[in-house]
Amino acid sequence: MMVKYKNVIVVALTVLFVLAGALLLIKRDGGMEFEKLAEPVSVTESTDRELFVGESININTTSKAELERVPNIGPSLASAIIEYRDRHGAFSSLDELVNVKGIGETTLDNIRGYLRTEG
Repeated sequence: MMVKYKNVIVVALTVLFVLAGALLLIKRDGGMEFEKLAEPVSVTESTDRELFVGESININTTSKAELERVPNIGPSLASAIIEYRDRHGAFSSLDELVNVKGIGETTLDNIRGYLRTEG
């Protein structure tokens, strides 16, 4: 019976030491940073920060300032997207973005996760 309790105590102490060590490492490194993962979120206000992974904006209703928050979209590309939208109407698919001057397949692949056409 005593051996059973010794094993439980050894396991409990081992777990405790491992957790304490992990906490010390986290504290020493200044904490852990996690990417914000979420369902697509509608952005209603423009800010200076880039969009988080999981955030998306509606390309058919967004402003130039909001488009510039998308990684890999600067002022000139944001203007080109809005100009194309104004001339040709709403995008029915993100794939139509390759028709915008300055957007090829690679750029589209890089920005696709931050954009949507509905909602």
